[in-house]
Amino acid sequence: MPPIGPFDLVYVAAALHWTEPTGRWDRIAGLLSPQGVFACFGGAPYLADAGLDAAVQTAQRPWLVADDPAGPTEVAAGLHWPATEIVRDPRFTDVRETTLEQRLTLTADDWVGYLSTVSAYLVLGEADRAAALTAIRDVLPATVEVTADVTVHLARLAGTGQIA
Repeated sequence: MPPIGPFDLVYVAAALHWTEPTGRWDRIAGLLSPQGVFACFGGAPYLADAGLDAAVQTAQRPWLVADDPAGPTEVAAGLHWPATEIVRDPRFTDVRETTLEQRLTLTADDWVGYLSTVSAYLVLGEADRAAALTAIRDVLPATVEVTADVTVHLARLAGTGQIA
């Protein structure tokens, strides 16, 4: 990426896990102004009913073992990734994690439509993807309850004050 910035805010939404881990925080810190804030928004929705989720896992097993978790799942000191990495970088301070709870009721077809956009299914060949999604749809009731929380992580460069 060509040199650009600095910026008061650098943010990413549900894509940080796609960036190269080596030097990730160097690149982000390099984009931020002295008062800069990094913000990360994300969270993978999942079926709220554990029994129904187990049925989906069984239905899709011939094609894949589990859904793509959409990034690292590290948890330490009550923080989730990427906060677990940010707190280890002395350039960042005032690391915060907030979860915005969201519960949805979707039709089974809408849920399967969402799954068709998830990388674990997209990397399957067309015939396997169609077969897996059909098998999933066959075990779902007409509507499903989904937990779709959004986790927000904020951090500021060290020595620049507190996040308002």
